[in-house]
Amino acid sequence: VTYTATWTANTYNATFNAGEGTFADGSSTMTVPTAYDTAIAAPAAPTRPGYTFGGWTPAVGNMDDVNGKTFTATWIADTDTKYTVETYTMNTAGTYEMTSQVFAGATDSEVTASYTVNEGFALNAEKSVLSGTVLADNSLVLKVYLDRQSYTFTTDVDGVTTDTTYLYGATVATPAEPAKEGYTFAGWSPVVPATMPAKNVTVTATWTANTDTPFVVVINYTDVTTGSAATEEVPFEGTTGNAIAIVNEIPAVPAENTTYVLISDLTLSHYEFDESAANELTGTIAADGSTVLNVYYVPVKVTATFNAGEGAFADSSKEVKVTVDYYSTVAKPAVDPTREGYTFGGWNGWSETVRLYSDRTFAAIWNINQYTITFADTGDSVIAPITQDYGTAI
Repeated sequence: VTYTATWTANTYNATFNAGEGTFADGSSTMTVPTAYDTAIAAPAAPTRPGYTFGGWTPAVGNMDDVNGKTFTATWIADTDTKYTVETYTMNTAGTYEMTSQVFAGATDSEVTASYTVNEGFALNAEKSVLSGTVLADNSLVLKVYLDRQSYTFTTDVDGVTTDTTYLYGATVATPAEPAKEGYTFAGWSPVVPATMPAKNVTVTATWTANTDTPFVVVINYTDVTTGSAATEEVPFEGTTGNAIAIVNEIPAVPAENTTYVLISDLTLSHYEFDESAANELTGTIAADGSTVLNVYYVPVKVTATFNAGEGAFADSSKEVKVTVDYYSTVAKPAVDPTREGYTFGGWNGWSETVRLYSDRTFAAIWNINQYTITFADTGDSVIAPITQDYGTAI
């Protein structure tokens, strides 16, 4: 009789480890008891967010290890896991406006935000989150902060500057028009930009010289009626900054930027320009209208004519002319004229106190002489002497 042994296969555990994944019941491992030398029945594939199950390692086969066998899940990272890039762009008020864009990447891979820094902007690295790990739950958010740059807007008014800071693209306030004595504001150069460019800007005030800026020519003279110094102001207008020239006549080719004043326009009754005096004939028209030029005048000359009439002076001349200042007295000729048969009786209208206001003639006064005629005694009759005027019939 032969007896044959019978064998019952022992059961050993096949352990399936989902690693970072989970099975349907939420566990990360699952044990499958399997008879020795029989095929191991793999459980339903586990899942893992952001990954695709890639099989078991080692490959599942028969239970051939009395110690049991362990199988580990392999995972393939999904390449379409979402992450978000939020871009915060500063507006002209200094606050941020956000736009977002969704990208796809491999789960658990390192990604970096892409961005463009336009003119007038700069990356704010301190606030930005530029890189990170793509999370399986699509929760990665990268943040890019783009700050507007600040630039200086400067106004220059005759060297006096005023600075204002603006963000790039902000509206630039038109500066108040400056004022300058003697000038009219003509605008800014270059023109004020509507919005702030990506650079510092300086605008300079430009001016147009006023053409009606006042200046004064003062006529200095001695008042002949009082003997006191006196002045007469003559107002003029011209272009601020122009040269002033006081002349007898304007040249055929006038000098540029010059205001001419004719001496003939500086009139003072009975006085005339004194060319020998220290006259101020040139100057510059001050913006504040303070320019004063001084000229000096003397009385005009008048002529006194002493006319001998039918008589004559020692040199046989008929008249003597004496030139004096207006309003002056005049001395008579030192030697009186003579006339045969007449006695000089003075000058008609003249006295030591008579003043001349214009040319004047003083005529000689002649008084006819009388002479006595004596007749010679002829004897019996006596003829009395007679007296009669010179030149009359006897």
